[in-house]
Amino acid sequence: MARKNLSSGEGISRKIEIRVPDQLRAAIKSVLRDGEKLSAFARTAFEAEIERRKPKS
Repeated sequence: MARKNLSSGEGISRKIEIRVPDQLRAAIKSVLRDGEKLSAFARTAFEAEIERRKPKS
């Protein structure tokens, strides 16, 4: 049976630290917040559309 030898660290998740300037960090957080708002809006609109399409009984 063939086995793949993993080199050190391969396949193991490691925390990677990157120095990010504060302005960039704030911009990223802002974009992520906007994305959360957008996905919540999309979910609400999707649920409303499902309700609208349900057969009336």
